[in-house]
Amino acid sequence: MEDIRTQATRALNPLLSEFELIGDQVLKSVFEKKEYGDIVKIIFDFEEVSLIVSENGDDDTIDFEVVKIGDRSIDDTYTDASKRNPWYQFIGRHFCWGWVALNQQGYLDSILLSFDLITPALILNVVERSIKVGIIVQVNI
Repeated sequence: MEDIRTQATRALNPLLSEFELIGDQVLKSVFEKKEYGDIVKIIFDFEEVSLIVSENGDDDTIDFEVVKIGDRSIDDTYTDASKRNPWYQFIGRHFCWGWVALNQQGYLDSILLSFDLITPALILNVVERSIKVGIIVQVNI
């Protein structure tokens, strides 16, 4: 009989395996697409692949996929945000881990990312058709 961890791993593996495609590549640049002042898509360009994160307006969930750099397109609706807060502090760092988060209502509305270390450093959360960006700070008590 499978325990809950094994069941969850099997169910989430198609999503989590996207992060494996990034490996430990270095983050080179970050692009944002905004609509009405809200972030609706973020493209993280690594050495060989891009992690594309977007809000799913149908149900306020987060979508993401990893594609080869040559298979993604960036038009003039995107802004290079690499030198802005918080992105600049992750440029040049190696991707380490990725997580997905489900809320109590069963919506996958967040992902967490880590760079250089195993501990999460960044959270992307969809709220009202907008991607909210947060920094995770370690607190020693």
